[in-house]
Amino acid sequence: MATYNDYPQAAVNAAKKALRWREEYGDEVKGGTSIGWTRANQLANKEPLSYSTIARMAAFNRHRKNSKIDPKFAATPWKDRGYVAWLIWGGTAGIDWAIRKAQGIRDGRYAVQVGDGVIKESRKAPNSDSPNPNPKGVGEGGKLGPAVIKSIANKVKKHNDQYPDKKVSITTARRVVLRGMGAYNTSRSPFVRSATQWGLARLNAFLYLIVRGRPQNPKYITDNDLLPKSHPKSSK
Repeated sequence: MATYNDYPQAAVNAAKKALRWREEYGDEVKGGTSIGWTRANQLANKEPLSYSTIARMAAFNRHRKNSKIDPKFAATPWKDRGYVAWLIWGGTAGIDWAIRKAQGIRDGRYAVQVGDGVIKESRKAPNSDSPNPNPKGVGEGGKLGPAVIKSIANKVKKHNDQYPDKKVSITTARRVVLRGMGAYNTSRSPFVRSATQWGLARLNAFLYLIVRGRPQNPKYITDNDLLPKSHPKSSK
């Protein structure tokens, strides 16, 4: 299962503030549930969060009215139950991040690299309005690391086993990934953090195109020359 820990430092700081108050003022701090305090510890320790946890953080937006300290607790904010609860879920920065992140995961915008480089979360290509201006180019000097090569091989094997009549060669898959890596500097999504992730996500999109006969993103045409001649989108 994919996890994420790219939430902002402000979310970490909000959780740490509430935890510090709890330690300093003890029973005077009454806000928050046990689940909320578990979340605070996760955020304070910069632990990776699952999609379901992020979705719960996003849902906490319903309590945004508590994002400001009640004036009557101006001198003792740790006694403001609503404000404390807001902080332990990451505060405004954390909740706003969770809303964006959860939506991005649902939309398939996140190409998540886990372990040996296999993309776990998204089968879609990263969103981009900028085509690759040099589709014949390659990234990182045209070299692929061992983990990426293994990931490509695993993805191709899984695809070929599942669709024996629509097989893709390792050579073609590597070219797609290298092109994606090369395009990363000119047409990347803000939600993808490395050229490798971008390249592997592009391979996901290419495999989808092979199977379905059309791309998920209509603007994805830069690898049509790598499609077999029999494919309806082939530019050969």
